[in-house]
Amino acid sequence: MAAVVIYLWSVLDASRGPQDWLMILPAGLVCIAALLWAGGSDVVRESRDTTETGSERDSSLLPPALLVLICLYAPAAGLIGFDIATAIFIPAALVLQGERRPVHLGLASLGGTALLMWVFLDLLAVRLPVTVL
Repeated sequence: MAAVVIYLWSVLDASRGPQDWLMILPAGLVCIAALLWAGGSDVVRESRDTTETGSERDSSLLPPALLVLICLYAPAAGLIGFDIATAIFIPAALVLQGERRPVHLGLASLGGTALLMWVFLDLLAVRLPVTVL
């Protein structure tokens, strides 16, 4: 958390003006919110008693599996398009993390892809290799 705050402060200090602030502050706030959310969910997860559910998963393979998935996602975005690759990547990552409800996987896939496409194409005006749009 401190590293994010220090980075944001250095960017604000070196920025040319409000235009730069408007580009970096939202990303920094999202990063801080994600860190707080992840830390809070770790605390909640550790406080649960896993013996009651009887299903304790071996999570030591999750980070390497997600890294492999990311390594497949990056070149796939250029080959089949960012939109389709993202729509496949999001539910695949959720399945690796334990989500099994098809409705939630579908909503996360469509909503996450639409959100990312909107942010990159409309807000940031970044040209992406897309298939559908």
